[in-house]
Amino acid sequence: MPQRDPQEWLHDIVRYGNLVQALVQDGGLDALRASDERLLAIERGLQIVTEAFTQALKQDPNLAWRITDSAKIIAFRHLLTHHYYKTSLFLLWDIATVNLPVLAQQISMLLEPQAFGEERASE
Repeated sequence: MPQRDPQEWLHDIVRYGNLVQALVQDGGLDALRASDERLLAIERGLQIVTEAFTQALKQDPNLAWRITDSAKIIAFRHLLTHHYYKTSLFLLWDIATVNLPVLAQQISMLLEPQAFGEERASE
């Protein structure tokens, strides 16, 4: 199977990160408490974001120093995947409302054409 371009993983992070952010903004914490479906959608979106980050990092290890809390993102992926029962509503809320916007902004900056153009020119 051919390897995906690292930029595709980064696009997935932004896409699913935006979807998760929309879910938490629409109705706030009370809406999240009241809807198992919304909670599951947020968890799934965060799983995709953290898996895409993991895959992008495997292809481009330099990404780690360009993204705030890279190790925490990987640890959260592990928690969601293997210890889902240890996640709480408040942890998901905090990550979706505080950490995810920062990650999405940093990834979006990496996706700007000049960011990749400068890197490719120096390689």
